[in-house]
Amino acid sequence: MTLKLIHVRKGKYVNVFSFFPNTIENVRCFLYNLLPDFRFFVEVCNEDAHIFFFFLNFALSYIKYKRRSKRNLKMINPVSLIQLKAFARQDGAIVGLLWTVSFALMILFPANALSALMALSTPFVVAWRLKSFRDDALEGHISFRRAFAYTVYTFFYASIIFALVQVIYFHFMDHGTFFNMLRTAIAQGADLYREAGLDVDGLSASVDTFQQLGAVNVAFMFMLQNIMIGFLLALPIAAIMRKG
Repeated sequence: MTLKLIHVRKGKYVNVFSFFPNTIENVRCFLYNLLPDFRFFVEVCNEDAHIFFFFLNFALSYIKYKRRSKRNLKMINPVSLIQLKAFARQDGAIVGLLWTVSFALMILFPANALSALMALSTPFVVAWRLKSFRDDALEGHISFRRAFAYTVYTFFYASIIFALVQVIYFHFMDHGTFFNMLRTAIAQGADLYREAGLDVDGLSASVDTFQQLGAVNVAFMFMLQNIMIGFLLALPIAAIMRKG
């Protein structure tokens, strides 16, 4: 006759260990001291005991538990998340300012290419700010997951800031200027659109519909677009800037 130790966590049987009766008290004390958050039940059963496999099985289970615990701790560490979001808010403000200046230049100087260049520089600005966060706050090391989360949060905060700017602009300052620019661009590129198989009249009608949505809805659509683009850009940025 031997004793069986049933290893239980969260009401589920994780594993079953068998061992010789003369080791039960030592093993129970050892397990209770080692893993106080586990519950252990001892029952009598008629099986052959294999003390070697018990300790081997237990060691493997414990190693897996510790690795899983460390991994979960990294994922839900509230201090790290607060730090990440704080830096992302600051850098999101920088990106939002960049987009605001780019948008203003586009409205004031439609023929100037500087506005487009500033918009296209966004991934490089975010990568630069991510590098600063990695080197200054994390001692030069950052995982792909944390870099990805930082980049997504940065684009998210930048999109919110830029959306607020656009609401103010479309509601108080635009008076149809932006949408007239879109109509002019469609008229100038009409031949190219037709060659591409696009309906020019349909594009113009879309601009009219877009204008009728109102300032809040237009800004909200731009915000969703920026968040989606930021999510896609976060993948290569995080992959390039991660450092183990």
